[in-house]
Amino acid sequence: MINFTTLSKGLIEAHLPALIAVAADVPGEYWDAEHFLVDLPEKWALSFVAFKGQGNLIGYAIASRKDPQTIHLHHFMVTRDWRSRGVGEEMMGELLNRVADYGASRLSLKAATPRSVAFYRRNGFAEIERQGRYRLLRREVKATADRRC
Repeated sequence: MINFTTLSKGLIEAHLPALIAVAADVPGEYWDAEHFLVDLPEKWALSFVAFKGQGNLIGYAIASRKDPQTIHLHHFMVTRDWRSRGVGEEMMGELLNRVADYGASRLSLKAATPRSVAFYRRNGFAEIERQGRYRLLRREVKATADRRC
């Protein structure tokens, strides 16, 4: 079972090396302490860290409110040892619940790699446009009362 813990500055500070290590094997990965600690609208309520067992950090989702109806996913990572094991889908379910709970009807993100684009498409996202090497993807989200989770 995965434990989802809402992100806070204290949690980031306590687990910063582990957070950075989650994506250490990803070519071009650039997130550092400053990226994790930046304040964004509703970031601290929407974002979370995924733990497996006793404090084994296996992933995270960093999101914020872009506009009244849209939450934007800035960074979504699963550690190498837990990829392709259903963790991403579980984390996406948690994120969609948070988006709906906060009254938004859309979740947007940018993806660059074919593998990440394929993951998001499997999870209901559609491409809206291309922005350089990135694809802007979006998914509609039903209100909590209308969702079957």
